[in-house]
Amino acid sequence: MITYKIDYTLDPRNVLRFKSDNGKELPEALFSELQSRIHFERLIKLDKSFNVLSIAICSSREVTFSEMVEINSAISENIATGKIDMNLQEISVKDLLANGSINESDKQYLHSVCGADVSIVETEVAPSKDEEKPAEEEAPQTEDPEEDVFETVGNLIAVEELKSWAKEMKGLMDKNISPRLLQQSLMSMSYLVSVNAGNGCTTVFETIGKILSRVLGKKEAVVREFVIEPDKESKNYNINKIVNDLSYIDENQKLYVFALWIDKLQNNKYMASYIELLTALRDQSKKAVFIFALPYLEKVAISEMHDRIEDIIPNRVISVKPMSNEDYIHFFERYFKKFDMTISGEAYSLLLKKVAEERSDGRFYGIDTVNKICDEILYHKLKCISDAQDETMKFVLAEDVSVLLRNEEHSDEDTMTGMQKLDSLISLENVKKRIKEIVATVEMQRKMDMHTKNAMHMMFSGAPGTGKTMVARILGEILREEKILSVGGFYEVSRKDLVGSYVGHTAPKTAEVCKLAYGSVLFIDEAYTLDGGSENDYGKEAIGTLIAEMENKRDDLVVIFAGYDKELERLFDLNPGLRDRIPYRISFSNYNQEELKQIFYKMLPKEFACAEEFNRVVEEFFDGLSSELMQNENFSNARFVRNLVERVMSKAALRMQMDGQNSSELIFTESDFNLAISDSEFNKLNEKKKTTKIGFLV
Repeated sequence: MITYKIDYTLDPRNVLRFKSDNGKELPEALFSELQSRIHFERLIKLDKSFNVLSIAICSSREVTFSEMVEINSAISENIATGKIDMNLQEISVKDLLANGSINESDKQYLHSVCGADVSIVETEVAPSKDEEKPAEEEAPQTEDPEEDVFETVGNLIAVEELKSWAKEMKGLMDKNISPRLLQQSLMSMSYLVSVNAGNGCTTVFETIGKILSRVLGKKEAVVREFVIEPDKESKNYNINKIVNDLSYIDENQKLYVFALWIDKLQNNKYMASYIELLTALRDQSKKAVFIFALPYLEKVAISEMHDRIEDIIPNRVISVKPMSNEDYIHFFERYFKKFDMTISGEAYSLLLKKVAEERSDGRFYGIDTVNKICDEILYHKLKCISDAQDETMKFVLAEDVSVLLRNEEHSDEDTMTGMQKLDSLISLENVKKRIKEIVATVEMQRKMDMHTKNAMHMMFSGAPGTGKTMVARILGEILREEKILSVGGFYEVSRKDLVGSYVGHTAPKTAEVCKLAYGSVLFIDEAYTLDGGSENDYGKEAIGTLIAEMENKRDDLVVIFAGYDKELERLFDLNPGLRDRIPYRISFSNYNQEELKQIFYKMLPKEFACAEEFNRVVEEFFDGLSSELMQNENFSNARFVRNLVERVMSKAALRMQMDGQNSSELIFTESDFNLAISDSEFNKLNEKKKTTKIGFLV
């Protein structure tokens, strides 16, 4: 960990002007902007006066003066600070602790960085651990396990409550308390851990076990995870299985930790099973440590669960907040630092874009997925380097990340601006015009120096396949290029991503999604499903959280509610607060026959040529689609066309394989198209066309 001190000196005239325009202190606004933009471990306020701000940065990597100048330039433009004089210097943790203005929370953090308490940090009498141990090449193979576990927890990301608990345990060890007292106290304590899957839950469980085993003098910790089911006949582990396993425990050599996922007992109708579980475990508490695990919940819900457990077993709560984009960035930086690699500025936003892409398919596994992304990037770089001395191995570049992005493949649009991409879309003229009006309105506000930024949340109404998702994605790029949004990413979610399964689960779940989308577009597909219609539906809680986030981040978050017009209007009628926060509404019309035909040809791979007869049957097919079909609310428009293109490609690939055709002779034929539309998905349409034609001839 490297620590730095930065002193800012602001022009007094700018300070006075900022106060007059915004009613806020400029140093305070500058500190808030730094907190939201700097991707380091911690930012600590040291001193603040009328036109002076001193801060400390704790970073796992080297911070350069030019990097801070670039960050300050962006901040200065955003909050109109004028000229900023800055002094950057490296400073020791000891000197930081000597600053009397540091609050208690920041002191604790600095102590955890040092791995020591105040007295050890401030004294120079005793030699340090590093001075006592031999040189690294002469060090023994086995590291000190006690030092290792506490050092490990200090390096974990987004687990502040776990770190605080670990510090308490370290304090108990330093007090030389008798083993008997420690055994009695710690073995009777249970833990309620509130953590989302993918946020390092197994690491948290194992860390608790390792620390307790060190404190209790055990050789090692054995952690077992169980899913508690209300139905004892379930194939998953149940209460009887756990109690049976406890009877085989060797208490002398190992510490056993049982992590029990109890989220399936949250429903009150399973309260009897819940009490049965706690009662059964109470009598076994001296044999093992029990962790009761739940997804991340609101404090009120966690407190209620804590009280239920503590009625029977002593309990300590450890909550792990969902990881933010900043946390993911820290992980990326740490991963590549191990190989002496630095992430380039352009690659940061693409890394977050890749995380968003991984989350969008519903199969996101938190740190495991982020680690997989890092491994893929490293493998790609190793494939591409010329030799071991290649200078590019020192950096993670934008192109190293972009090759992993699904939406970046096979595209000629990489060099196009967001507005050029919008203009290139087929039809949607009213949509393009409205988007340009919105951007122009925001631009006008900025030119007029209007500091109160209006919300830009929107409603996209229309049938499936009319371009809502595509336009929303492009909109994020446009708003980033115009410096209206800080990131310009795109996050597509639905009800299942926002609404929880029980009391206290929904608000944190919705808030997590919103925080990941800060600076970007949050696109809620079929948004009307958020209101389930019943009094006890948790969707209402999701809507309430959305409203709060939409208001609090109105200047750097665009939430788009998408779906059918009537259903969306019904949702807004039920939630007037939601309607009031959506100033812009854009309607997407169904495509006509000619537009669908243009989309079809645009989707065809450019490597293929089209035979003349192929073009003829395509024309006949699209011209024959009835207006009644295309105006039907269930008609999927461009999605229908995309499915047809994929079917044609499949038929062409099979034909060429059967014919042994050379790959250089890529061509679509009449038979490819006719075979495609004869498949069940398109066959009914084809039959209707033939029937109409025969009737006309008669």
